Amino acid sequence: MVNSPSLSFGDITVSVEEALVQETNFMLSCYGRPECTSLTDARQKIWSWKVSQRIGAAPKLQSLPPTNEAFAENVATRMQVAT
Repeated sequence: MVNSPSLSFGDITVSVEEALVQETNFMLSCYGRPECTSLTDARQKIWSWKVSQRIGAAPKLQSLPPTNEAFAENVATRMQVAT
């Protein structure tokens, strides 16, 4: 995904697809994985890294990014409520 030079957070006139691309890039950066192509990819990489760092304990799921599907649903719902 390509980072957009101008973010449209809060702009309810953008399409859900455009908002999803921009917000996904933002979330990937927040989780320290801007090189990943999707939140699911970042989730898998973070899970693997956290598991390799711990012995006998799985990482808490709430510490991982959402899946692509869950995030897309959240973005679509927020945009629907905002209109």
